[in-house]
Amino acid sequence: MSCTALSPKQERTDSRRYNFDGTGRPEPDDIQTVLTHQMQIINVLNANKNIIIGVQFGFIGPWGEMHNSVFDGLEGRASYEQAVLQIGNQYFEHLDQQIKIMVRKPSDAYILVGQSPLQDKDAYTYSRTARIGFHNDALYTNANDYGTFDPDKHDPIIINYVRQQTKYTIATGESSAFDYSNSYILGNYSTYSNALKEAKWQHITSQNLWSFTQDFNGPQNNSDEYLRWDIQSFNNFTCVMGYRWVLQKMQYFYSKGNFQGQFQIINVGISTIISKRPVILIIQSGGISQNIIFDTDPRMWLPNETVVLPFDFNIISELIGKPCQILLQFPDKDSELAGNPLYSVRLANSDILWDELTGNNIIINDIMIK
Repeated sequence: MSCTALSPKQERTDSRRYNFDGTGRPEPDDIQTVLTHQMQIINVLNANKNIIIGVQFGFIGPWGEMHNSVFDGLEGRASYEQAVLQIGNQYFEHLDQQIKIMVRKPSDAYILVGQSPLQDKDAYTYSRTARIGFHNDALYTNANDYGTFDPDKHDPIIINYVRQQTKYTIATGESSAFDYSNSYILGNYSTYSNALKEAKWQHITSQNLWSFTQDFNGPQNNSDEYLRWDIQSFNNFTCVMGYRWVLQKMQYFYSKGNFQGQFQIINVGISTIISKRPVILIIQSGGISQNIIFDTDPRMWLPNETVVLPFDFNIISELIGKPCQILLQFPDKDSELAGNPLYSVRLANSDILWDELTGNNIIINDIMIK
């Protein structure tokens, strides 16, 4: 299993992977042993909840990948569904509710929360459905991603379910450039264009890309046949992974100390940000500043949608007539991380300066408001 944690600068996520004995064998056949290990991991996750956004369900099957489980169809042992329910219930009851729980397959989600996907109005209610995301251990391998989707990931019912469920939750995965089920040969599913298309409808938040990079050699007996995306495709893919905010326009007007206008921001990524955070407009001159917090939730900034942030307020007298900076800041909501610029969000605009000491996006570097 693995957990997905925020890394400094919010530019990537780290996954930590665990298994029971280091050999990749399935889980112990005693469910109580499994639950004991799970509770130990839950305690660690909760202690680091301010930087962890999701945890792979784990504990079922080799490497926690939810296949070939000892509980699957063996007499005298808990059934697979029973094991999933017991492990899932322990997550729901003891894991901090802001940490998403990522299962392997839609059918696993059905066991835990039924077949109705998350609705927009319930996105952040911390209901059980709102806490379920996905970790696909065989992204882009074949028609059903090596058992992740049954019978076929192109089934409209599956597409609609996963697309809606991952709209506001987390979806990660382990990508592969080859088809495990067909002599490890390259297939059409791992091409750049197809991978991008499938990443979009699954709202992939993060994934490993080791199978697609220029320096991946593959098995010694088949290294020359492995797909290597060109560097432009690789960069394009990583640039849309997760959320990516671009300031499209700032309009403003000021008169007699009143400052009004709006920002227009578009999410050009393929998913939303997972953790809640404030959006702050800062007017600053020297050591004097005025902060305006927008009434918005960035978790609702969907892919390819433009968000309008209007403002209308009076500038404090200490700033009037002085050269000021106009800044936008997206700090972490956690009190321990809010002042750490490494956990603030940087806009994707190449022409907007970034203050790495404060985590501020410098929208206008010098303006005098009268």
